Amino acid sequence: MKWTSIIVCIASILGLISVRAFEGEWFYDPMLQYFKEAQFSMSLPHYEGVKLSFHHLYRFLLNSIFSLGLIYGLYKNINYLKISIIIMWMSFLLCYPFYYYMLETDMAFGYAVAFFLRRLVIQPMPLFLLIPLFYYLRKKQM
Repeated sequence: MKWTSIIVCIASILGLISVRAFEGEWFYDPMLQYFKEAQFSMSLPHYEGVKLSFHHLYRFLLNSIFSLGLIYGLYKNINYLKISIIIMWMSFLLCYPFYYYMLETDMAFGYAVAFFLRRLVIQPMPLFLLIPLFYYLRKKQM
């Protein structure tokens, strides 16, 4: 692995860590404390739907950029980046409407479903599937 790849990987990992470390300061998310405390008997905190949606989208975009940087640093393959972009956007576009519906209906399908949908929306979960997938594909092609 070349030095540029190592630097891109380290910068991407630090970016992902920063998004997580400063989530309270950088993003509007009244559900953060709600899910951290796991006090599901209390009612949902008040939230502004449009503002929450924009901040989740902003967080998703930051996580995606850093995830794509890590994938590119590891594999240097533009096709892997294209596939990653499609998978990441599909996961966001499929999960966010369900998560938002859960918030609007006071967790109609249960707190665990909302908790995990939220994690799929705001955390770089596809990255944990894509890195091993691309590793396997690269080894298979050799």
